[in-house]
Amino acid sequence: MVTVQVALESEIVCSCGSELERCNISVNEATLIALFIFTERALGARSPWKTYLDSLPQSGSGALFFGTDELHLLEATPLAKATEAKQRQLSKQYDCCADILHDWCRKQGVDSCSYSFEVYKWAHFVVLSRAISLASFDGAAENMSSAVHQGCDRALLPALDMFNHSSSPSARWVVENDQSVCVQVCPKAAKSSPTVDIDGIAYVELCFSYGKKPNTEWLYEYGFVPKDNENGAWPYLIEPVGSPELISVKRMWMQELGLSPRAMLENPSGQSDKHYISRETLLVLCLQVLDDAPSSCCSNIIGAVAPAFPYFSINGDMLVDDDSKLLSVPGLAKHALGQCISRLEDTRHTMLSNIKASADVNLSVRDYLVSEAELLSRIITKLQSCAGECSFPDCT
Repeated sequence: MVTVQVALESEIVCSCGSELERCNISVNEATLIALFIFTERALGARSPWKTYLDSLPQSGSGALFFGTDELHLLEATPLAKATEAKQRQLSKQYDCCADILHDWCRKQGVDSCSYSFEVYKWAHFVVLSRAISLASFDGAAENMSSAVHQGCDRALLPALDMFNHSSSPSARWVVENDQSVCVQVCPKAAKSSPTVDIDGIAYVELCFSYGKKPNTEWLYEYGFVPKDNENGAWPYLIEPVGSPELISVKRMWMQELGLSPRAMLENPSGQSDKHYISRETLLVLCLQVLDDAPSSCCSNIIGAVAPAFPYFSINGDMLVDDDSKLLSVPGLAKHALGQCISRLEDTRHTMLSNIKASADVNLSVRDYLVSEAELLSRIITKLQSCAGECSFPDCT
């Protein structure tokens, strides 16, 4: 089992970790385990982990390996920004440790071809797509402390990480009380699972569930999008508008109310209009569209908005000093939903255009764009239903 405790037994991993901290770059378990995998692979046959490393895919397929063409096609999606940010982060880490790694490789007699930034990304892909949490199993929390294996949580387990995903898993992994990890077969599910014929004997492939994730996480972590994923969700990023003073008030409200600048719009399948938009999401959308520019669409609908720190005023005679008053401002909630719908429609249009241009690019990227465009279509329809049959002002 490869945990951060195992990784920290390596002198080069400790040296790189110290150098990252010296450069004010945050270090977590995933980074240290990735450094361990990276340096052990560079050692080749001299590594005691060679057999395990040889069993791993020798190239990455996740978002960390997307190039300019893929990122351009994903420009309208949250995956593009997340991928670009992660690639920048890894590049910064690698550059920080480059001299230390070069000296170590020279002393170890390691061929310079055995290590590179691409291999460093591969190591992170391995951790991202294969590491498990020792404090849980199959994504379900256990009644046990997260301080198993002497404070370690993330771990790579040889053989265990070779199980494929299934939405109808035939097995699951469990952390036992003695801190060992075992596989439990689900007999009922296994009976209906596909079989593989080997030398005339039918074997059932045991599969785990990798968890309930939106497609963005699937492609980012694993490099593929499962078919008919019912756990779709679109992270709607809030982009504040208004004067610096108004934005300052908005940020204070967001902090005081514990609101996230990202509203998760889930797959609306089976949800009623009444319960689809939460109060918190509606508050975030309302705060986003408040605009104190005299000619703004918001001002034309609800009246003149002005910051009156730490509150807002409408037309100079209505003081909005709590969240209930904000939601009761006439026309504001409907305007906020309308603006959200308009942005989502623009995003979907861009995605549909990119789908047409994606024929010669990564098939997983195309699958992702198709599935997310369909998800946005369902979300837009639900939001329109929530807002009623009224037509929204054209603020473009």
